[in-house]
Amino acid sequence: MAIKLFKVVKGRMKLIDSMYSHNNEGFGYMLRNLPKGDYQLQVKKYSYGFDTFDFVARIYSKRNIKLVDVE
Repeated sequence: MAIKLFKVVKGRMKLIDSMYSHNNEGFGYMLRNLPKGDYQLQVKKYSYGFDTFDFVARIYSKRNIKLVDVE
């Protein structure tokens, strides 16, 4: 699977970080001290068409963050 973090700047997306992982392995990473702004986290799975996966994203912040699923 591929995970990409983008920052939205003036209507355009700037790639901040990316990571690739095999679906059978544990994975995780953390970015600290991101400047405030709008971000987009994209997760793309690579598998056979009938496989089902459940993904979780944890975001830690002192303030509430609005999360929107676009699909």
